[in-house]
Amino acid sequence: MNVTLVLIKTPSIVLNTSENLSKSFTTLLSVFMLCKKSRGLYDVCFYICCSLGLIPILTPAVISRTGPGYYRYYQFWLEHILPVYGVAYMTMVHGFVSKRKMIYKPVLLLLVLGVFAIPANLAYENANYLYLAANTDGTSIANLLPTNIWLRAGIYT
Repeated sequence: MNVTLVLIKTPSIVLNTSENLSKSFTTLLSVFMLCKKSRGLYDVCFYICCSLGLIPILTPAVISRTGPGYYRYYQFWLEHILPVYGVAYMTMVHGFVSKRKMIYKPVLLLLVLGVFAIPANLAYENANYLYLAANTDGTSIANLLPTNIWLRAGIYT
C-alpha cells in the first residue's frame, strides 16, 4: 500500500518582488517595533497596519489565485494579520495609545515611499510598488480605485 502525503503544493503563479515589498516593509516595521518597544514605530505601525493592513484581510485577492494547499496563501494571511497582532500586543500589554496628532508620521512615511515608488513604477515594466501602478489579480477593494497612478497616489494620501 503506497501512501503519498503532499503538504504544500508549489504555486502555479510567478511571484513579483514588487508585489511583496510593501507588505514586507510593514512586517519589518512591526518586528522592529516589538523588539525595541518604540513609541515612534508604534504610531507608524498603528495607522498603517490598522488601515492599509485591514483592507486586504477584508477583501483578500489571494484566495482567487491560490488555495489552502499553497504556500502563498499562508504567507498572505501571516503578512497581513501578524502586524495587526503586533500593534494589538503593544496596545494591550505595554499600554501604548496612539494620539490623533501622530498621524503625520505614517503619512510622511508613505509620501517618502511614494516619491521612490512612482518613478520606479513608471521606469520598470510590470512594476507595481505600493500597488500604485495597477490592480491586483483577483477581486479586491483596490479594484474600485482609478487606474491612473497619480490619482491613486492622491487617494492613498
